[in-house]
Amino acid sequence: MRILLSDSLKDRSAAIDRIIGILGSLDVEVPWEVTVERLNPPTGNQRGYLWSLYRSFLKDAPEHLRGYTADDLHELWLGEHYGWEGEKPIVSTSFMDKAEVSEHIEYVLMAAAEAGVILDDPR
Repeated sequence: MRILLSDSLKDRSAAIDRIIGILGSLDVEVPWEVTVERLNPPTGNQRGYLWSLYRSFLKDAPEHLRGYTADDLHELWLGEHYGWEGEKPIVSTSFMDKAEVSEHIEYVLMAAAEAGVILDDPR
């Protein structure tokens, strides 16, 4: 299980309450290991590249995706890749590390290709 602590006091308090609840519900007869790690955030270059992919896709978007914005694609492909909670993706790139953003970039390249748009990947 992974729980991320943001820099927002409200979000951080909610995450801490959730952690306490989870730890309190663990079977006391079973040994557990809990690990806390510092997030290795993506670089500005990674984020910029991801958003440039959305903009490039929109130039040649198939008809059913015309009218979408880069924000719309970002939300759509996050939700398709990781799942939905109601009408919102269950994850945010704001809480991803470098490896996770790289994985999502790969997904965006694949999703664009499946929609008929081949995006350049100079990496």
